[in-house]
Amino acid sequence: MMEKWYISPNVVLREEADEWGILFDADTGASVALNPVAVSMFKAMQHSQDIAVVEKKVREEYEDIPETLTEDIEEFVNSLVQGGFVGFEV
Repeated sequence: MMEKWYISPNVVLREEADEWGILFDADTGASVALNPVAVSMFKAMQHSQDIAVVEKKVREEYEDIPETLTEDIEEFVNSLVQGGFVGFEV
């Protein structure tokens, strides 16, 4: 089970017309491109700190989901933590 995460307050998601997105941290100037599935995951993360909720949203939006989705979400969250976009509650 993962710790509860929070999204850094200065992080903004900019969605592009092709369903891709860019996360931007106004404090650090860091940015990262997100594919459409990652955009879906991030948007779900904004509303819930529960991986099951994020997983449900992805499964509702996409077909042919890999069995490793839970692990993929955990890896995504951890990559955002490493990039400074997300933190874990203490």
